[in-house]
Amino acid sequence: MAWYGSYNKANPLATAAVTSAVALSLGDVLAQTLGGSDYCPTRTVRLALLGAAVHGPGLSTWFTRLDAALPGAQPFKIAAKTAAHAAVVTPLWVVATLAAESVVADGGVGGVVDKVKAGTKDGVSERWLVWPVVQAVNYAVVPVQLRVLFMGAVGVALDGVKAAMVKDS
Repeated sequence: MAWYGSYNKANPLATAAVTSAVALSLGDVLAQTLGGSDYCPTRTVRLALLGAAVHGPGLSTWFTRLDAALPGAQPFKIAAKTAAHAAVVTPLWVVATLAAESVVADGGVGGVVDKVKAGTKDGVSERWLVWPVVQAVNYAVVPVQLRVLFMGAVGVALDGVKAAMVKDS
């Protein structure tokens, strides 16, 4: 873990990009294989690119700035950070994911608005079931430089559990 910390200290955005790309890739491989569907490597690559370009660097910047604005881990600050994350980051991530999926699937921007309109409410609602608890733990006990890694690890685990539940139903 020391190598991760030292690389992260020297290159925080690059570390976050690689961390998120790996986590989203692993989560997708689990989701596809445990879920019983045929594996689509293009989907995994798409998620890795989204993780590297948007998710990891965006979250790293968000965590750093939010901690600067609300330093500490007092209960009211954890609650404020968690609420801000749910209100700002969750909808943005859902919209970014839906838009990227639409562009890649349709080969253009034509269906982006329709896909975002159709999927945002359910996507945000689904994430609000679990992620606020995860974020509260993240803001309470995880150092800011390890928060993207923590989210990635939890995301991989949740993707595996969700895929197994879908397969069993």
